[in-house]
Amino acid sequence: MMAWCGRPPDGVVVYHRSDEGLVDQAGLTAPPLSGSLAYLDLEEVSPGWSLTEGDLHFRRERTYMAAGYDAKRNFRMYDVVFTSRSKKRVRPGQVIVTEYRGPEKDGHDVLLSTAEFTARLPHFC
Repeated sequence: MMAWCGRPPDGVVVYHRSDEGLVDQAGLTAPPLSGSLAYLDLEEVSPGWSLTEGDLHFRRERTYMAAGYDAKRNFRMYDVVFTSRSKKRVRPGQVIVTEYRGPEKDGHDVLLSTAEFTARLPHFC
């Protein structure tokens, strides 16, 4: 599940970290979106979405970042940081968000129900 404020994203980009910095893992183009929420499965391409670059094969030892993007205004939206292990902890009806406290480089995972996530939307905007 992803959320946005204002104009819906044009897609989602997934990166992984390497010694050289962030490396593109996958690019997904969104179907026409409205409202402020959309469901996106990073295990396989969700209905209506298109995999335009890379793949969704996540390696156990890597840290990934995913974010929606707006091509017209050329910016990325709030990132979520995850590993294949943390992604497997997310069950149906749950959303993973990344929260930061102090100097945390990667933040930490917080699992929310979809209702809790929806209630927190004003905080993310």
